[in-house]
Amino acid sequence: MATLIDINKLKVVPDNQKKNDGLELCVYGPLPEDIQEWLNFHALPNYIVGNYTNIVIPNDVRVENLFVKKPPYQYMDGFSPNLNKYLHIGHFSNLVIAKAIKSLGMCKSTVSIYGDTLQGEVKKEDALKKLTFYFDHFNYFPDAEFLASQMELKSNLLVDGEGEFEGCKVFMAGDQPIVGIKSDGSTSYFYQDVCLAEQLNDSTLYLTGSEQENHFAQLKKIIPHIDHLPLGLVKVNGKKMSSREGNVIFLDDMLKIIADKLSDETKSNVQLIYNIFAGLILRTSPESDKNVDLNLLDNVKASPGLYVSYTMARLASAGVLEFINGERFPNRYFSQELELLNAKACNLLRPSILFEGLVEHCNKINSLYTTNTIKGNVENLKMFRRMLMDLMKASQRLGLFFIEKV
Repeated sequence: MATLIDINKLKVVPDNQKKNDGLELCVYGPLPEDIQEWLNFHALPNYIVGNYTNIVIPNDVRVENLFVKKPPYQYMDGFSPNLNKYLHIGHFSNLVIAKAIKSLGMCKSTVSIYGDTLQGEVKKEDALKKLTFYFDHFNYFPDAEFLASQMELKSNLLVDGEGEFEGCKVFMAGDQPIVGIKSDGSTSYFYQDVCLAEQLNDSTLYLTGSEQENHFAQLKKIIPHIDHLPLGLVKVNGKKMSSREGNVIFLDDMLKIIADKLSDETKSNVQLIYNIFAGLILRTSPESDKNVDLNLLDNVKASPGLYVSYTMARLASAGVLEFINGERFPNRYFSQELELLNAKACNLLRPSILFEGLVEHCNKINSLYTTNTIKGNVENLKMFRRMLMDLMKASQRLGLFFIEKV
């Protein structure tokens, strides 16, 4: 009997097409056998509307207990920059997505392998010190850190290269040789990734640019328990960043650009700055290109991370945060609508699904705020308390910070 089903088999019923308050889901056409069994097992009320079966989810039912859960990866390598160059906003984007996926619980541990085999404009010790600064301020901490120069292969996967690969040691990905150790004795990125995957020896998710899809497809032929989530480009004002064109924005410069657009009271708030940038990244799926419009960073209506932060601060200043009395993240206060989106985000590895729901949740809060007085009204305080708890919990699951002043 089907007790859990794939969440993607059902759609949310629009408010104007349902007859009950709360969450309703639907399926088009005749009910498949597994969904009928699922309905019977959980005794979920349902009714027919045209060609749809609308399924009512009672308020006391936890949405996350109805659907098959994608098991978390044991490891995620989501942020592994080279140490010989200054970090740019593409690296910042990787960190934001990695933090969101970790916060969603889609990996148990995070790892980073830092490229330190090339000389560049930054000294290794300075780069590592800077990384510590970012981790401290953005609250992202790898559970294990490695240096590419210290990677050693434990297995016998390398063979002598032939023909154009003569003098090299190669891995065989199917029938395709891939250089592991070059003729001069230096190691390739592929060698370092094989070593790391071999050392971790468990399910691992890699977050890197989409241009590395073939790299990880070949790696998977050798280490089957790895997966790759390709990340889209980060564009600035609609244009691809390019060192040749001189429009690359470094991470430190991005922090300053955002800070300069904030008030004197908030420009030193690194957590607010993080939320503003993260909103631009999380509003689209990881695979899609992201656009950072420098002219709209401080526009509450156009900058979703700022909008979410503004909504937090609005309720905090109205006394709703104080009314919570320190009980910030109890599970019973997470609405079914957001819990459903959370489940979908985890199932598809798309934090954007939950972030879109979070923005819509903020729309509801701000709409109610204009017509419902909070000060001196206990019932309204209770209503906004629950909505603020939802906001805080959804933000936490996306790796965003709670902001009390904007």
